[in-house]
Formats: sequence, structure tokens, C-alpha cells
Amino acid sequence: MSGMALGATLWALVGKYWLHRTVTGWTAIVVMMSVFASAQFLMLGILGEYVGRIYEQVKGRPLYVVRDVVNPAGAPGTLDGAPRRG
Repeated sequence: MSGMALGATLWALVGKYWLHRTVTGWTAIVVMMSVFASAQFLMLGILGEYVGRIYEQVKGRPLYVVRDVVNPAGAPGTLDGAPRRG
């Protein structure tokens, strides 16, 4: 969106200063609207990232799941990770 705003700004400035084919005030309106629109989209993207990260944390799921635990050190029923003989 910022690229499009920059393109619209350049187009408006070319139309005003080199082609002299614009109505008074049109260039300023186009430039302001494109800059404000790109700023709004930037802020909307930042807000979306923030809400997405909050959503991932609220779910309370771990980042990964361990399928099997092999020879845990100090686990109940083991002596230094060695299985109990019985």
C-alpha cells in the first residue's frame, strides 16, 4: 500500500508541476489521502500481529509436544536414569 501511495504521490506531482493539468487543490488531497491511507494500513497490520500473538498465548497450548520420554534423569522409579530391576 505504501508503494501505491508513493506512486499516486509521484503521479500527482508530475501532473501538477510538469503537465500543468490539475485542478487547484487536487494534488494536496491526493498526497494527503494516500499518505494517511498507507499509515492506516500499516497500523492495521501492526494491530493484527498484536492480536494474533495474544490469541496464540490465550489458547494456552505448548509450542511443541513431546511424544516419548526416554531415560529421564531422576524420574520416579529410576535410579539416575537407569530402569529399576524388579
